[in-house]
Amino acid sequence: MSQYELADYANSLLDTFLTEFTIFLTLVTAYIITAFVAGARLTTFQLWIINIVFSISTGIIGMLGFLTFSRFYMHAVIVETPAGSAVIEPLDFSWPIAFLLSALVAGSFIFMWSIRKTKHIS
Repeated sequence: MSQYELADYANSLLDTFLTEFTIFLTLVTAYIITAFVAGARLTTFQLWIINIVFSISTGIIGMLGFLTFSRFYMHAVIVETPAGSAVIEPLDFSWPIAFLLSALVAGSFIFMWSIRKTKHIS
């Protein structure tokens, strides 16, 4: 594979990651809006359904995002490093991204829990 093809593939991976991250943020935002608007009125069954669907969907999209970014990083290092030069390893942001995605999911669950536990004056 030529340097151009590697660079194009790395760019494609970054575009795919950004799309997956956007979908992930859309899911988190939808869950937070649902928690804010209807969280206190949801039945236990409805809450279970929403939490299960949210957990599965963010888990799948989050894992895809993590794997895509890891693959992007692997190819970006190959493209940026000329053969035979001294290699200084750049920072890999795969694990910080995984932590961010996990923190957003945990924060969403905490937000839903806090909405359901507060007393609303109607």
